[in-house]
Amino acid sequence: VVCPESELAPGEFTTCTASYEVTQDDIDRGDDLVNVATASGTTIGDDDPVESTPDDAVVGVTSSPSLALEKSADLTEITTVGEVVTYSFLVTNTGNVTLTDLDVFDDPAEFTGTGTVDGMSCPVTELAPSESTTCTATYTVEAADLLLPPPGLSNTATATALTPTDDEVTSPPSTVDIPIPARPSLVLEKTVSPTEVDTAGTSLPYSFVVENTGNVVLDDVAIDELEFNGLGADVVVSCPETILDPGDVMTCTASYSVTQADLDRGADLINVAIATGTPQGPFDPIESNTDDAVVTLDSSAALTVVKSADLTEITAVGEEVTYSFLVTNTGTVTLTDLVVVDDVDEFNGAGSISAVLCPVTELAPGATTTCEATYTVQAADLLLPAPGLSNTATATADPPTGPPVVSPPTTV
Repeated sequence: VVCPESELAPGEFTTCTASYEVTQDDIDRGDDLVNVATASGTTIGDDDPVESTPDDAVVGVTSSPSLALEKSADLTEITTVGEVVTYSFLVTNTGNVTLTDLDVFDDPAEFTGTGTVDGMSCPVTELAPSESTTCTATYTVEAADLLLPPPGLSNTATATALTPTDDEVTSPPSTVDIPIPARPSLVLEKTVSPTEVDTAGTSLPYSFVVENTGNVVLDDVAIDELEFNGLGADVVVSCPETILDPGDVMTCTASYSVTQADLDRGADLINVAIATGTPQGPFDPIESNTDDAVVTLDSSAALTVVKSADLTEITAVGEEVTYSFLVTNTGTVTLTDLVVVDDVDEFNGAGSISAVLCPVTELAPGATTTCEATYTVQAADLLLPAPGLSNTATATADPPTGPPVVSPPTTV
């Protein structure tokens, strides 16, 4: 304390002064600065000391803890799996008290990446007012991250610290977004069951599984049939929706009834399709991969004939035997130009059998017809040894493709 005068007459006054520089410890403590003083002097003549009453001066101390965080990344765009993003967290003590136990917290609930941010590190954990430090962490880009919709790879963090009185102070959150270029993409998987058919009328349910494997919403999603060789009704595809968000999957369906013409042709049923969609935004329509579903058709030709006669015994010259030939198409294709042929080398009668007459010459699979021929018993036939009058025949017909089909022989 410095006083300009050291002697005062009655009624006189003087102003003494002193100064004090506030320390950070004073602010950290948070208590008001209190200064109590007394004045003293000695009277002239008797040297008796005299002392004033005490007086104080109080300076209020306000402790205002505050913390700021600014987050940044060293990449401006995500392009490749395996890229390493280095996040920087600039933490500043924006208050007026010293902060300790500094930490930065990445909020996993606000992080859009499929992996985990690792290696959070701060070079210092104590900050005086206005001081800053930069903490860092890294993230390695995963394959699924490339499909993230806007805003891309988004990360939010906050900084925390303790005041001198062990109260926690938290910064406002800071977010950094790293855009990922739009990658519209569609994948199609087409299936059918059964994959082998041998009967006309069999229903073939087709399934078209469409997945939005890109990172933008797709509108007007549909299935286009590029190739179908069925000879029946057109295949009509039905989809449950037309908008697919990234990662969404939908199943479209269609059905086809196999025709006899398909089986007669003898070629596999081939259905080739593609999925299409229009990405939201300034993009052209896109197409998926093409995928096919193949159904093998069992186009096999087969024929049987069962021969019978209206007599069970020959007893007289001139008797007329009527032979019946039950012909069945036992294959899967239509047969035409049906003919039943009696094997003259295997017939032991003395005369000749009439020509075989068939009411129809075309048989669908499973269909039958009965052809007939007659024979008049000759005198020499009555002398035939066992087994008596024997007759063998075969049936032949033409399939839609390939050589004629011949039945096994039948004998009566």
